[in-house]
Amino acid sequence: MIEASTTISKPKPAATESSSGFSDFVLRRLHVARIQAELALNQITSVGVALNAGWIGAEDALAMLSEAGLDFIIRGASSE
Repeated sequence: MIEASTTISKPKPAATESSSGFSDFVLRRLHVARIQAELALNQITSVGVALNAGWIGAEDALAMLSEAGLDFIIRGASSE
């Protein structure tokens, strides 16, 4: 007679710890990405407000976006 046994073993603690460590890493990277996105949004808003108010010109706005690494937003926009 053949006996079948179904046992479910718990994961090894080392696997859980490394998985938890990776989850913490991903969560921290997401937090950093959110902060970077908020900073970019603030920079875009500031440039837009200054341009709309006439405090800066269009070329200055493009230069400011470029300095902030956000020039990809308006590719090909130039007065030249």
